[in-house]
Amino acid sequence: MTRVRGFEQQAKANIYRLLSACYYEPCPELKPLLVNLEDWIQLVFPKGTADVSVMRRELEQQAGDVTELVVDYARLFIGPFNVLAPPYGSVYLEKEGQVMGDSTVAVSRFYQEVGLKLDPEQKDLPDHIAVELEFLYYLIFRRRDREYQQFLELYLAPWIDPFCDAMESGARTEFYRSLAKVTRGFLSQEKVLSA
Repeated sequence: MTRVRGFEQQAKANIYRLLSACYYEPCPELKPLLVNLEDWIQLVFPKGTADVSVMRRELEQQAGDVTELVVDYARLFIGPFNVLAPPYGSVYLEKEGQVMGDSTVAVSRFYQEVGLKLDPEQKDLPDHIAVELEFLYYLIFRRRDREYQQFLELYLAPWIDPFCDAMESGARTEFYRSLAKVTRGFLSQEKVLSA
């Protein structure tokens, strides 16, 4: 039983790490990561396999020129005018939808409480979706189950649905619509399992 649990934990950790990579600017080097993500998703969240397959196929169809995905990435997460799916928890958790609010400070404090410091050269805020997913990978990898459940419940679960809704409705590519679906589905499963 312990061996099965250990393998399942490894699979979940890898899914978080690979999902995190999908929330950075797309590049052709993402293709092998999506192959790995598809394999790990199949093991612990089979419903998400079709969405990851769509992401992989769309990236392959770009044949090395990911301009269409980069444009959609910028529209969704960066702007310049209207950011369609802000990738920061504070936008969804703060009353005025501000970036770098109290919730961002709380996330930073949580990182410090488990012994981590953000790299001063880190460009993304502590509550960026990619950073939070990477942190959940770290917590599972380090077998910090209590902190994992606490972080998921307090800091990521409350905003993942509106974020994924905004991403899915604003995306022009199947890649980002599918990424929203697999992220929402996997985290919904994790919320139920950790409750």
